[in-house]
Amino acid sequence: ELLSFIFISNFISVRIFFSYFYHLQMENAILYVFLLAALIQAIFYFLVFTPILLPQNKVKNKNNANLSNSEVIPLSVIICAKNEKDNLLNHLPQILTQDYPNFEVIVVDDGSNDGTSRLLIGLQEKHAVLKVFTLEPAKKVGFGKKEALTLGITMANNEWLVMTDADCAPASDDWLKLLSEKMIDEKEMILGVGLYEKKWSLLNMLIRYETILVALQYLNLAEMGMPYMGVGRNIAYKKSLFNINGGFEKHKETSSGDDDLFVNAVATSQNCTFCMDPKSFTYSLAPKTWKDWIRQKERHYTTGKKYKLMHQIILSSFLASKLLFWIMPFYFLIENIWNQQIQGAIIGTFFAFYFVIAWASINFKEQFFWFFIPILDFLLILLIIPLGIKST
Repeated sequence: ELLSFIFISNFISVRIFFSYFYHLQMENAILYVFLLAALIQAIFYFLVFTPILLPQNKVKNKNNANLSNSEVIPLSVIICAKNEKDNLLNHLPQILTQDYPNFEVIVVDDGSNDGTSRLLIGLQEKHAVLKVFTLEPAKKVGFGKKEALTLGITMANNEWLVMTDADCAPASDDWLKLLSEKMIDEKEMILGVGLYEKKWSLLNMLIRYETILVALQYLNLAEMGMPYMGVGRNIAYKKSLFNINGGFEKHKETSSGDDDLFVNAVATSQNCTFCMDPKSFTYSLAPKTWKDWIRQKERHYTTGKKYKLMHQIILSSFLASKLLFWIMPFYFLIENIWNQQIQGAIIGTFFAFYFVIAWASINFKEQFFWFFIPILDFLLILLIIPLGIKST
């Protein structure tokens, strides 16, 4: 009986020891994962997201813009419109009256039935720079906006093309002038900034916040020689670049991606640059309902899976570390695991995040109630989880 008691007690002691050791090891592993996530976030905010915000880089960017060509570069602005009568009425005049001496505006009417055609005819009578082409629904073969955009590019008379949308308005009359000043040396593509008009609602603030976060990613990676996307609301590239690379042929089966997938396929550190002057921004109408915005994000995640592998790894690392950084502290609180390492990681990373986002907001001429910034970031993460799962 004594031996049995000793054996059982030793067996229980060993089980308790290994159970404690395993639990301790798991705690350490979870802690290290959290610290790694915090480190990755800090690296992104302090090193990856700051180059375009630094004073010396803004001066360099401005100096490059002053190296304008000896003669004005002819530009072709291309807009695709499908039932966009009201948007064209409100925004197209600001494009037609740009302070630029040599440009044309091509609007491709993508089978509209809301009176868009009549509006464009009326505008043509007032503005000689406006050219209108119609893509009949019966003649479409299923490429969505890409087919209409290809028609506009084909009909363009100039080598340099500037893309924007029917619901977009340039921030100033110098929009085309500022983009053209970047068309120097071997550059064949200019990434612009497309923001959203301000409305005081939680959805609108979230959309504008996420737009700044995305702009920080693609502009800074372009500055670092790794351009991976642009926005169709504000982008310029050469017609020859489009033709040499087969246009949208590589991703014609994807309805979206006329902007980011094209940039991802053809942009390099040598042929691509960006324009970040606030007067060169465009502003468009943000989705009005949560359903519309979620549908838009689903399309973006679908195209994101077609990016080059290196770009997917970089972007996934940022999103995964952000998710872990926000979620894991709740686990530490529940399990009563809280030490100086965790506190230091949270404080340091949160400072990096808050400082850079606030700094970027000022540079992008955006204003949030600053105490809303962490709320918007956390809410964005909660929405990204189901969207990411759905898109896989």
